Amino acid sequence: MKHIVLGMSGGVDSVAAALLLQDQGYEVTAVHLRLSGAGPSAGLLRFCSERNMELACVDGRELFDREVVQPFIRDYRNGYTPNPCAYCNNAVKWRLLQEAADRQGIDKIATGHYIRVRDYNGTPYIYKGKDREKDQSYFLWGLKRELLARAVMPLGDLTKKEVRLFVAGRGYPVFSGQPESMGICFLQGRDYRDFIRSADPAGAGTLPGEITDRAGNSLGHHSGLLNYTVGQKREVPLRNGQPMYVAALDTAANKLIVDSKEQLFSGELLLGSVNLINPGDIRHDDLEVKVRGIGQNPEGPVQVTQQPDGTLQVRLSSPAWAVAPGQPAALYSRERLLGGGIITP
Repeated sequence: MKHIVLGMSGGVDSVAAALLLQDQGYEVTAVHLRLSGAGPSAGLLRFCSERNMELACVDGRELFDREVVQPFIRDYRNGYTPNPCAYCNNAVKWRLLQEAADRQGIDKIATGHYIRVRDYNGTPYIYKGKDREKDQSYFLWGLKRELLARAVMPLGDLTKKEVRLFVAGRGYPVFSGQPESMGICFLQGRDYRDFIRSADPAGAGTLPGEITDRAGNSLGHHSGLLNYTVGQKREVPLRNGQPMYVAALDTAANKLIVDSKEQLFSGELLLGSVNLINPGDIRHDDLEVKVRGIGQNPEGPVQVTQQPDGTLQVRLSSPAWAVAPGQPAALYSRERLLGGGIITP
């Protein structure tokens, strides 16, 4: 029998993945990653028992704190706008699943992500999931080719509605009716600023300072840079009666730099911490870039050039608005995810 490791949170997606994998003839070893909070739920324990699946629990809290929580706090204090889900998938979840599979001598690894993994010219790539609203490829730009060669994604050709109906039809309505998990998991509903302040109340970003325009003209005072992000209009004073938006955070001088809305458009992005499945892919003429945040996602094709230091210069055919340093940017060739990086100032 084929054997596979499945990352299993106990939500409807991982339950559906387990059922589908068993239908496909896999012997499934479920791996529950404890990254914060409690361990596996009673419902998950019962499900694994009923399905005759081994359930292994991996304590990843220390790794999660080091690779996700602390960088999240540090980046915000340095004036960046991070996306912790991208860090978590690349540096924590898949790493722990790979280690769990290796310990048991199991080659294949599965999750309940809404993506597809397919070969293109003999190389495995992530492709967007069928359900465009739930497609999670953007968060997985950092996965390496060697890991994708081991990946099995049973939900990639399904929509969320189809998954819920499938799980309910198999006799598990308690999972199919679960509400959608929203927001950053470790915040547990708290405002991210309160979370960061609780870690170090007197840390960087908490002190008030000056608000200026790009020319250095003073427009007032801010309540602490931690309370602002690029593109924000709230709590920003007017200039000559016109609304201003956050353009940059000068953490060295503790200044908030603001500008008019039209001045926050940019025709280029610079990406660091780059991961590309095949570096030659950036020569394609149908490349697109995806950025998720407060700003406006760039539309249309882009031109990408690799710099001598390994960063990527991305020239946009349509300007992006209010793109913030620290945000991930994913590169696509139509449906195919080529890789990505982190936007740098």
